[in-house]
Amino acid sequence: MERFENAQRSEMKNSSRHANLGDVAYERLKGRIMCKKILPGERLVEEELAGELGVSRTPLREALRKLAQEGIVKIVPRRGAVVAKPSAEEVLEILLVREVLEGLAARLAMEHVTRRTIREMRACFRPFKNFDDPALKENILSYYQADVKFHKLLVHTSKNKKLIGVIGNLCDHMQILTLRHVSLPGRTVQSLQEHIDIIDALDKRDASLAEARARLHIQRFMGDVRENIRRGIYRTLG
Repeated sequence: MERFENAQRSEMKNSSRHANLGDVAYERLKGRIMCKKILPGERLVEEELAGELGVSRTPLREALRKLAQEGIVKIVPRRGAVVAKPSAEEVLEILLVREVLEGLAARLAMEHVTRRTIREMRACFRPFKNFDDPALKENILSYYQADVKFHKLLVHTSKNKKLIGVIGNLCDHMQILTLRHVSLPGRTVQSLQEHIDIIDALDKRDASLAEARARLHIQRFMGDVRENIRRGIYRTLG
C-alpha cells in the first residue's frame, strides 16, 4: 500500500513538473511570436524550439496545443505547427469585435478609473505630445508600443476579467501583424489625437463619451485597413 501511494505521489509530482514546464514553454514561445522573432507563416520546428526554449518536446507540444487553441499557432497536416497568418478579412473581423468590446471596456473603466490611472494613460503619449514631433514620423515602433500600453491599461481598468481575457486574445492576434496603416497620410497624428480624446472623456467622467470615442478610434483604424486592402498594400510580416 505504501509503495502504491509513493508511486502515486511520484506520478503527481512528475505531472505537475511537466505542467509547469508547459507553462514556461508557452510563455517563452508566445513572447517570441509577439516580439516578431518568429514571423507569421513561419514553421515551428519542435526539435529546434525545444533546444532554444530549454525544455523537452512534451511541454513544448503542450505549449503549441495551447497556442493553437488561441489561434496564434496553426497545426498544418504534414507540415506541423506554423505561426498563424490572419487574412485581411480576419483582421477586419477582429477589429469589428474589438470596436464593441473596447467601447464597453471604456464605459466600465469609468467605475474604476483614478487620477493615477489618468496620469499613467497620459504618460503613454507624453513623448509625442507635439503633433509635429519628428518622433511620430521617425519612431513608429515607440508610438506602437505606447499604443499597446494604453489599450492594455484601458481594458484592465474595466476590472472585468472575462472582458480582459477576450480582448487580450484579440489584441494578441493583432500584435502578431504589422499593418501598413501608418503609411496613410496623417494617420499617426490622427491616432494620437483619438487616444487623447478617450483619456479626456475618462477624465471628465463621461462614460457615454468615453465609449463612443473608444469605438470611433477602432472604426477609423478599420477604415485604414480597408483602404490598404483597396490599394493592394495590406501585408503581414513574413
